[in-house]
Amino acid sequence: SGEDGLPEVLRERVDAVCEEAVPGSASRIESSIWDFCSRGRQGIGVILLDPASANLSRPSKVPYVVLLDSLLTTMTLWPQRSPPSKSTVALREIVAVHRGADAICARMDLDHDVAQDCVVVDVSRPSGEARLVFWFELPKAQKQFAECLKVLRMSVDHPVDASESSAWQPQPTTKRQDRSNVA
Repeated sequence: SGEDGLPEVLRERVDAVCEEAVPGSASRIESSIWDFCSRGRQGIGVILLDPASANLSRPSKVPYVVLLDSLLTTMTLWPQRSPPSKSTVALREIVAVHRGADAICARMDLDHDVAQDCVVVDVSRPSGEARLVFWFELPKAQKQFAECLKVLRMSVDHPVDASESSAWQPQPTTKRQDRSNVA
C-alpha cells in the first residue's frame, strides 16, 4: 500500500489512464485523484440541480453527499435532505462527463450562466438513460470533480484483483464527512 493506504494494484489501474484522460498533466492529476478518492471514501459534499428546474436561470439546488466504494467502481449519492434515499451509479455506466458552458448547452437546455458552473454526467443503464447535473461554486472544485470522475470512469476498464484492493481504507482524517461544495 502507498502512503494514502491505496493498494498498489488500484493505484496502477488509475495511474494507467491519467495521461490519457488529461494529456500533459499526469503528475498533477494523480495527486488530485488520490485526494479525491480519499475524500470520496469519507463523503464529498456536492450540489445537484433538480432536473425539473435545470433549464431555468435559477434552478433548484439540492445538497448531496457522494461516496465512493473501496474498489473505486461505484459512487453513491445520498441526499442531505429528507427523504434519505440513496442512488448508486456504477462508474462503468457513465458514458460521458461534460464541463464548460458551451459543451453543456450543446447537449441540454440549460441557462449558459448556470452551465458554466456545472459538470454534467450522462449515465446509461439497462433501465434507461439518466443525466446528473452537478453545480459548483468554485471553478477549481468543478475542474477537479470532472477530471477525477473521467479518470475513475476510464480506470474501471482496467481489471483489478478484488482480493488485493478490497482492503483499501483512507488515511485517518479529523472530519467524518466533507459537506462543503469543494470536490
